[in-house]
Amino acid sequence: MGEGYLERLAEGLAAGGYREGLFIILSNVGTATVVTAKRDSERFGRRAERAAAIYLALKGYRILARRFRSPAGEIDLIARRGRLVVYVEVKARTGEAAVIRERQRRRIRRAAEHFLKLRPELASREQRFDAILIRPWALPAHLKDAWRD
Repeated sequence: MGEGYLERLAEGLAAGGYREGLFIILSNVGTATVVTAKRDSERFGRRAERAAAIYLALKGYRILARRFRSPAGEIDLIARRGRLVVYVEVKARTGEAAVIRERQRRRIRRAAEHFLKLRPELASREQRFDAILIRPWALPAHLKDAWRD
């Protein structure tokens, strides 16, 4: 790396040479490590999902699946309590309000249908779509029956 490399790299990022959300962290030895905001956000989301799973378990739910993926979409958590199967969308937010848009609801609904095809013994149980909001320094907010079909 030639002289001024880090400065040119930082200028290129600032000028939009890379997609938004890319940060450079300069270490004390003068090398650059590129860390994407997307990766940090994904880690934060995974921690939030773990916190939500623990929260649900403490409330008596049994976690059936985490990050269930199907061709239709992904469901963060699928849990059961008694005769109830709950599909949970976890939203980790630091300040803004959590919104689950209609398009995302449709994806979750289709993924839930796919899950029931894989686990037909659960199809006769009551189904519900919940949301859990995870915020820093606050208890999780469990929004039961956050939306209906």
